[in-house]
Amino acid sequence: MKIIRTLDQQVSGSDGMVVAVGNFDGVHLGHRKVLERCRLLASDNAAEAWALTFDPHPQRIVRPAQPPPLLMTLTDKLERIESLGMDGVLVVPFDQTIAAQKPAEFISSLIKTLPGLTHMVVGPNWRFGHHAAGTIDTLAELGEEQGFKVDVCDPCAYAGKPISSTRLRNAVKSGRLDEFREMSGRPYRLRGTVIRGKQVGRALGFPTANLEPATEVLPPYGVFAVRVEFENQQTSGAGYFGRRTGAGSAELKNLFETYLFDFEGDLYGKLIEVDLLSFIRPDQRFESETALQSQIREDIEAIRSVLSALPEPSGNVLTRRRGTR
Repeated sequence: MKIIRTLDQQVSGSDGMVVAVGNFDGVHLGHRKVLERCRLLASDNAAEAWALTFDPHPQRIVRPAQPPPLLMTLTDKLERIESLGMDGVLVVPFDQTIAAQKPAEFISSLIKTLPGLTHMVVGPNWRFGHHAAGTIDTLAELGEEQGFKVDVCDPCAYAGKPISSTRLRNAVKSGRLDEFREMSGRPYRLRGTVIRGKQVGRALGFPTANLEPATEVLPPYGVFAVRVEFENQQTSGAGYFGRRTGAGSAELKNLFETYLFDFEGDLYGKLIEVDLLSFIRPDQRFESETALQSQIREDIEAIRSVLSALPEPSGNVLTRRRGTR
């Protein structure tokens, strides 16, 4: 997949371009609908299917005191968009200059970058231009002037309300991971490099792989049923999220610790991806190591029960290979 990170470089598909526009944080089912519609139109018109997104998130420039926490890093978002079969992504570097552009100015700058634009696909609430003055009607009018068509997708709903990145953030922060999975089509994923902790879990008989989550939206402190991917392998486990000090450091950090079932090996320094499947219980204190060990055993039994009720991922545990990204 091609990735362009500037408006100064002209991008042109050989037979035209259909462009899906949005922030796409979380790449939820509503976003997927926009991207899939883009791919369908591109196929019907023998054109290339592109996504257009922004970095940083526009609200970080427009409302720096109240920026939304992000569900995924830009790298994660681009990988997810690529997995949906897009030909390319234009990452617009959002700054004060772009924020100050009137709707017509913004569209004109896009046309210069995307001279082959034939269709633009957006969600029903997409706004653009200075003070978000541009509406869907504005976009349609500008499309007629500039020679491209506008396709507006209906929203996807969950529990009778439109799916949004805000709803996904709230679901993660409150531990409603089943809701997140229903609205996004996949579990919430934490990704990071395994770091060395104080090896408390190992001393208790439950060695863990520890990571500092790179995402900004974090679940509540407590215990989780998880699946873990690393080096093209996958297994299940028990996850714990809380405040800890790293080895050799007095600084408190948010660490996600995972006890991997049926695994022996050294993961230090390796990239792992942890899918949060179910929130088992909130964090709590214990009077003794014996009490903690007993609770961990109960947690593992509860997690195995939860996992047995969930559909197995494709492929065999510890042998499934991910698709090329």
